Formats: sequence, structure tokens, C-alpha cells
Amino acid sequence: MRDERLTQWLQAACERSDAVALHGENETCSYAGLARQVDRLAHHLGESGVGAGDVVALFSPSSWLTTLLLYACSKLDAVLYPVDPKTPMQWYHRLLQQAGVDYVIQHDSADRPFDIDVASLEIEALSGAGERHRQAGDIAAIIATSGSGGEPKGVMLGHRALNASARAVNAKLDLAAGDCWLNCLPLYHVGGMSIVYRTARAAAAMVLHQGFDAERVWKDINRLPVTHVSLVPAMLARLLDQANSAPPQ
Repeated sequence: MRDERLTQWLQAACERSDAVALHGENETCSYAGLARQVDRLAHHLGESGVGAGDVVALFSPSSWLTTLLLYACSKLDAVLYPVDPKTPMQWYHRLLQQAGVDYVIQHDSADRPFDIDVASLEIEALSGAGERHRQAGDIAAIIATSGSGGEPKGVMLGHRALNASARAVNAKLDLAAGDCWLNCLPLYHVGGMSIVYRTARAAAAMVLHQGFDAERVWKDINRLPVTHVSLVPAMLARLLDQANSAPPQ
């Protein structure tokens, strides 16, 4: 159903004139502004041949680009596969083959929000792309496992599962419009990607970091209207070591 798609939540958030989608260093991006950038990227993907059911692999450190592609692929009923750009080369081709990847985007820059020129992205079509005649299904994204138990494998994440997770977590944490989630987790892992779904569903804002930097996280917690943050214990310990005052409630 369409109400399980990121783009449906984006449309609903755009109806809130005061809804902020992203906080940057010195500026903000509204959900309406985000929707315009998503439309441009979706058009660029479509012009490059990406269609319903196609799998688009992304190798990039840019959380901003990953976020845009999650929305754009949702709009096209395509599947996004964000892969850790540090993936060893011996696993690279097997990951693509296992997932039946149709298109690959490689982008080396860790762009800060609002700075990327989506029309300049190079989209490489792999052999057979556009000939598989796939149909749109429930799969929203593919995430590679960490490989700690051996070679990493791609895990399919469905729209319904991501929707159910976001609904349950938002209810538990009381996430709502006007809240702001600082996301310092990689979006090629489910922990970081899930925050995009949670904030979109709630029409809440997000602060995107390119990985975890305790000093920067502490600065933004105090500088911006952050209400939520996800941290593993080691990250929390480093953040508390960095703190020069009592942490917020």
C-alpha cells in the first residue's frame, strides 16, 4: 500500500508549513525543500533508466545522498542498497551479484546537507539492467550484514517491516512533529536507516552526521533542538567524557 512508502510520509509532512526536515550547520531544510530535491533526483534516476523493482547500489560516505536516494527510490518503487564504501574489494562484486544489482552509484564526497548536485551523479548500468522486467514489490532496501561471522550477505528489508518498526518505536519514544533526532549512525546499517523512516513518519527533524564524532555530537546537542539520539554504550561513554556540563534530561 502506498501509505507504507517514505514518499507518502514526505507528502504528508510537506502539508505542515513549519515542518523542518533537516538541520544543517547554519541552515535548515523544510520538508517541502526536501521534496523538491527528491523529485530532481528521482527524475535523474528515471532518465538513467531506473524503474520499478530495480536495485540501485550506492557506495558513498554521504549520509545526505543516502537519505535522498531512500526517498527517490521509494518514489520510483526501486530498491536501494547502500553499501559500506570501505567494503573489501573481494566482497564487492559478490555483494552486487547476490542482490541482483541493476545500477551502481559511486560518490566519494561526504557532502554536508543541501550541498550536493544530484544532476551530476553518475549512474552506472550493469549488464542486463532494464531487461529483467521486474515488478515493484514489498522490498524497500537491502542492507549488508557486518560480516563478523564470515562474508557479508545482503538482507532484504520490506516496506511493511520498516513501517511497523517506525510506528512501534515512535509510539514508545513519543516521537512527533517538532522533535529532532540526531543521527550519527551509518545509513548503510539498519540502525541509521531506521531513523530516516522514524522521522519521516512523525514529520520530525533530523540532524545528519557523517559518522560519530563525540565533540561534534555534544556541540550539536547543545546548539540545536535535539530531542532524540541513538548511541551504543561505547559512543555514550565517549560523549559523556566529552561533555563539559551536565547532559540534558
